[in-house]
Order: sequence, then C-alpha cells, then structure tokens
Amino acid sequence: MKILFSPVGMTDPVSEDRKQLTDGQPAVREGALLQICRHERPDKIILYFSKEACDLEQQDHRYLGGLELLEQSLGISFDIEVIERPELTEVHLFDVFLRDFRDILTKLRDDYPDAELLVNVSSGTPAMKSTLQILASATELDLKPLQVATPNKQTNHPRECNIQQEWTRNADLLPEAENRVTVSEHTNLLYEFNRRVLAKLIDEYDYHAAKTVSVQLRGLISPKFTSLLDAAILRSDAKFRDAQQKFCECGREDLMSGNMQTAEYFLLLDIYVKKEKYTDFLRALTPFIIEIFVSALDRMFGIDLQNYTRKTDLLMWDDYALKNSDLYGKFEQLPVYHQNDRKKHKPAPPLPSGYVLSWHLTNLIENLADPKKDRQFVTQTIELRNIEEAIRNLAAHTMQGFTVSDFRKEVRRSPQELIVLLKSYVRNYTDIPLTDEFLQSYQLMNEKLKSYL
Repeated sequence: MKILFSPVGMTDPVSEDRKQLTDGQPAVREGALLQICRHERPDKIILYFSKEACDLEQQDHRYLGGLELLEQSLGISFDIEVIERPELTEVHLFDVFLRDFRDILTKLRDDYPDAELLVNVSSGTPAMKSTLQILASATELDLKPLQVATPNKQTNHPRECNIQQEWTRNADLLPEAENRVTVSEHTNLLYEFNRRVLAKLIDEYDYHAAKTVSVQLRGLISPKFTSLLDAAILRSDAKFRDAQQKFCECGREDLMSGNMQTAEYFLLLDIYVKKEKYTDFLRALTPFIIEIFVSALDRMFGIDLQNYTRKTDLLMWDDYALKNSDLYGKFEQLPVYHQNDRKKHKPAPPLPSGYVLSWHLTNLIENLADPKKDRQFVTQTIELRNIEEAIRNLAAHTMQGFTVSDFRKEVRRSPQELIVLLKSYVRNYTDIPLTDEFLQSYQLMNEKLKSYL
C-alpha cells in the first residue's frame, strides 16, 4: 500500500509554462502534487491545507478538482483525506510544522506499519518542504521523500529585475514599515533525534541507557523527566526505599506504592523475562521464592516467621524460639507428597538452624497442611521449590547465558510460564498485593516519562 502525505503550494495543481504555448496561450503543467500522483499512483492521499490553501480550495475547488480530473484521465480513484489548519497563517515558521507533521506521520506509521509512506517535498512553503526532508532523513518513520522539478528545470516564473529602479519603490524604506523579522522558537534537532531513542529505551526498561543519552542533551531535557528517570533507575535497581523517596520528591508517589517490596521484586522478575535476561531472572529467583513461602505460611496457617527468627537478622533461625515452639519435628518431608520422587530423600533434623532455606519452609508447609483440603497448595509449593533448586544449581555451576530451551530442559517450563505460575501462587496463597493495576505500574511510569519528552 502506498500513502502520500502532501502539503499544497501555489504551483499546485497546475501552473503556467510561459515558454510553451497552446493555441497562442501559455501552456499549463502539472505541479508536484499531480505529477507524483500520476507516476506513483498512491492508494491514499493525505492533503495538508493551511488557511490560504483552505481559502483557495473553497474559492475555486482547485486542489480536489485537479485530483478528480487526474482520476478521470488515469481511470483510477484515490482515497483522499484533507487535514485542514484554517488557523495556520504563519506558514514560514519551521517549528509549527516540525511538531505537526511529526505527529501526523507518526500516527500514519502506527496505523499502517507496512505501508510505503511517500512525502511531497516540492509543494508548500520552504518551511513545509524542509521539515518533511528532515523528517525523512532523520527519523525512524521510513519516509520516501519525492521532489519534482519545474518543466524547465528552473525556478517558477522567473522575471527580469532592475534593482536600481525598483529600489525607489521599496516600501520597507519608510519609517513606519513593519519589522517582519522574528526569532524562531527553534526545535533543537539533536533533541529531536534523541527523543525517539529515549522513548525506545524507556519502553525496553533500559533506564540506565536512557540516563546516558539524556545527560548528553543537558538543558534540552525537562527537569521533570530527569527526576522521574532517576526514580525509575532506583526502582529497577531494587533500591525500593530510595526509589519511593525519589517518587515523592517528584510528586509522583502514585506511580510506586510504598511497603510493597516483595510485589516490586516480582515486577523486576517479570521485566527480566520480558527483556530475555534469563540469567538475571534465574539468579534473582531464590529470594523471591523464600519471601512468598513466608507469606503463604502467614496467610494459610497464621504462622508469622518473625517469631522464630533472630531480631537482628530475619533470615536466620532463632534456635531458642524454635525449641520452645510447636514447630518442633515439623521440618521433615511427608511421604504422601513425594511418592513419585526419583531423588533419594535424606532425613531432616527436628529443627533447622542457620539461614532460612526454601526447603525448610516447604517441609514446614507439608506438615501444617491438610493433605486433602490443601493438596493443590502443597503441590504447587513443592513444584516451585524443585524449580528453584534446579535452576539455582544451574546458575551456580554454569559460566554462560541461558535460553528458553535451557529452562525447559531443566524444569519443563519456560521463564514466561514460570512467571504465570508465580503470579498465580502469590494471588492464591499469599497477601502480597499483585493486582492488575499494580502489574501495570511500570507501563504507567514509562508513559509518564515519555510524556515529559
């Protein structure tokens, strides 16, 4: 599919060729718009009208009428859309068109990702032409710029000029003459080139790379963008407390809820999978598994593990607290859940010691659960524990990256499937708040970042 975007100029749709006569009158030749449509034959045409073009079209139907005559001549039809800007009178201002044309062409590319987008760089004002040429050469929109020469390969309507005589009629010599020179509110092209790069990096959750690019732009970047990007970096680095404080400083605490460290950690695991950083995902899984097992013990059985760990280190068992508790002897595997295990079981001591490990919690859950009512819960807990053990050992003994096939070989699940399993487990058996709204929080943060560009 071919789509043509075209401003219109004063030589559209046709203009006189004074060097060629027809029946004693100057011939007319097609302007750039009709020439492109004749030879490229686009399926869809987007015309862009300033106020002057709107007035001329209303006055004599020249632009759409010319296209209608061309359709009749070629025996084809065009799908024509007109974008009218009746308020647009300062057609010499480059910045107006840079923003407007960019937005229009970006939407066209989004709506027609596989289309061939043609742009007419020979019609319209100099500001219109230069804008389209820049967008064609310096963006990722994949535009094909088309230019059309005048019939004589010269400027239109050349005329003689006696500057000595005409200078006496120069109205700008009068004291009351208007100063028509204005300072352009220029759009920095370096920023325009890098704006898309920044947006792409943000969509890919690569906040550190986005920071590197933004630093090079110095004063061109909004302070709001810089502050929010710093918060995003802290968040993606799992520095959740510092990130929360930074979001508050930005006035955007709505983008990151407080006291949700485990839920935030799940988002990081999900991002690792989306970015196909499977090695990072694998090595970050064990702490999360332990946290969700701790939360499951609390929700399913009312067991607050902090009552059995050291006050100075919540990841270390408190031997004294365990000995004087009703958890004694409840850290052994139960055969009812392991009848098909291939691995030979080693008996566990009545009480664990040292660091809290995932198998401690799995065995404890087995002992506290009702084999009938809680069987699915226990089965999923054991599966997650087995997956965590398998891939933890894989990470500890391998000096290379991991692929989806590596995961499937070890645990019979892809990383994507494991993320779904983890989300289901958290929602069903813990009080960790993984709501749909929360799971979209990174996307909301990214959209806010891009809105500041």
